[in-house]
Amino acid sequence: MIFNKQRRYQWQNAAMTVLVIGAVNRLCYAIDFKCSNQDDFYYAVPDTRCNSYYRCNAQRTRVVHECSPESKFDFYKQTCSRAPGICYEPVCTGRIDGHYPDTTHACRRSYQCKSGRLISVDNCPYGQLFSGHSCTAQDFVTCELPQTTAIAYPFSGDRRCAGLANGLYGAPNTNCARHITCENQEVIKDTECADGYKYDDKVKQCRPASQVAKCSGTTDNLCVGLPNGYNHDPTSTNCSSYIKCFNQKFISREFCSSLAVFNGNLCIPQPLYECPFAKAVVDHDMCHGKLNGFHGDPRKGCVA
Repeated sequence: MIFNKQRRYQWQNAAMTVLVIGAVNRLCYAIDFKCSNQDDFYYAVPDTRCNSYYRCNAQRTRVVHECSPESKFDFYKQTCSRAPGICYEPVCTGRIDGHYPDTTHACRRSYQCKSGRLISVDNCPYGQLFSGHSCTAQDFVTCELPQTTAIAYPFSGDRRCAGLANGLYGAPNTNCARHITCENQEVIKDTECADGYKYDDKVKQCRPASQVAKCSGTTDNLCVGLPNGYNHDPTSTNCSSYIKCFNQKFISREFCSSLAVFNGNLCIPQPLYECPFAKAVVDHDMCHGKLNGFHGDPRKGCVA
């Protein structure tokens, strides 16, 4: 995502819920969330593996939110995302006491370490980045990448739209009580039907349950063209799951045990088989997902 002064309020919809105003006490010790400056950015709550995020409002108080299940907060998208990726966390282990630039957030905030623990975070004024000593005009600061300065937690994302065309589908394992919206093979919306209603795939909307003759979902086409028996799960990127088919109909999805993968016939130890469907986990490469050409550097902000 490119930070644009004219569009910085236009974030994507992501099923986000306000939880609390004030400090977060999820950890066994409290982190001091300082809001010395009001800005327009959302920031991940440290040590939540990108499940929670907050914003410093005009009153310099913290409004904390939580991402919906199967999604993670992405600072560069400024919203919760269900796409595969990597959550980066700032690290204090092995660091001497002091303040450090938070490279997981393009150095737009700093964090303080004490006795190997992260004890506080604070944001810089708009247009400034933390240099390692103080907040400085962004043109004079080069922010290192999180790949070499932070802890990485890969996540597989929400795979319910894998292999599906753009559109609406009944959510699997919900008896059509919910439906999902797929775009570019990603779940961009998860919607629950009202009580007494079910999702009807024929008309692409929720209808009274008595009027929905058949409940279809995202698994209906998984076995088309596949032989009877166990087959690779097309929604899996690491061969950890497989599907059972009969007469080109989906019967069930099964999972291998930890550290095992499905080789087309059975689950075997992971080192013995290279999954052909393995997909490189998307990291926060600044050019990922962008068209060829020039773009603003998120470490520097937008140029007027």
